[in-house]
Amino acid sequence: MGCDYYIIKQLRIEHSDGTDTIELDKERCYFSEYQKDSNYDSDDSILEGKSQYEAMYGHYLKVTFIPRILCENAEWKSGKIKEKYIDIVYNKLKHYNNAFSNINTIIKEEVRYFR
Repeated sequence: MGCDYYIIKQLRIEHSDGTDTIELDKERCYFSEYQKDSNYDSDDSILEGKSQYEAMYGHYLKVTFIPRILCENAEWKSGKIKEKYIDIVYNKLKHYNNAFSNINTIIKEEVRYFR
């Protein structure tokens, strides 16, 4: 069955060869059963230059997760975090030459989008 929007938790890895992402979790989400949002007005889409759909449901895409820096300049914030993520980061970057040893930052973040 379909969904209305997705919430994805991911790692954004910035390294010497560019930027890569690793999807950690993908949650399928649905709009509230109560379709008439009390904050929505029919003029909102006209005033803001958005489609009516975006005006009514755009607030669902507001990210609430605060991004966390897990690794900066090859220094992990803690041993437990390193232990948890080191293997998946290595597997993602192993096809680059030396990218694993040249990690600038690893940030855990949230991304939301309509399906």
